[in-house]
Amino acid sequence: ADGRPVMDRMLERVPATLQLVGVSTVLAVIVSIGVGVGAAMRRGVDHAASVGAVAGLSVPVFWLGLVLQLLFSNTLGWLPSSGRASFIGDGVADRLAHLVLPVTVLAVAHAAGWSRYLRGSVRLALAQPFANAARARGVTETRIVLRHALRHALLPFATVVLLDASIMASGAVVTESVFAWPGIGSLFTEALAKRDYTVLMAFLMCASLAVVTLSFLADVAVHALDPRTRN
Repeated sequence: ADGRPVMDRMLERVPATLQLVGVSTVLAVIVSIGVGVGAAMRRGVDHAASVGAVAGLSVPVFWLGLVLQLLFSNTLGWLPSSGRASFIGDGVADRLAHLVLPVTVLAVAHAAGWSRYLRGSVRLALAQPFANAARARGVTETRIVLRHALRHALLPFATVVLLDASIMASGAVVTESVFAWPGIGSLFTEALAKRDYTVLMAFLMCASLAVVTLSFLADVAVHALDPRTRN
């Protein structure tokens, strides 16, 4: 411990973690929607997405991070291997370059699971009577998916994303440790090595608060988006 209040040490790390988790969540959502909708509409895409989802869920986070560091940092030299910014040239481009690898690692596993969930939700929506009625009127399958089925599938998908975002925030410990990202996860690792139990308890309280808060936001989103829950 450095003698400073635990809250001060936590608050100075929060922006880095929020940045990492926020960008990772946005990327994972974009990829999930694209892959999930494509898998629901095309059998060939579905097979490829299934293989990719299994790989994304099976590969350990730390192993994927090390492989990406070896390939893109050590071998090719395209991206920085660690940290949030360079000692020299701390600009927007530099910070974005430091974000690429940890964001990719953190987004892969969640995109793999979310895309399969969305694919199942779209398939379920396409089997509903409103989809069959649209087909009977001559509406194309692509229009049915984009205008009707996707809108129904996004409600449970948004709930899952909000619930998993809290898990992503607490699960960023490994990613932050691999890439030396100066967030709450790195602080947790440092406190664990030093047996700083005050910081460890504060981290667990913050993680629990994140789960409760995002679970509440998920319930609010469902209530706002689904008229059936208002009666």
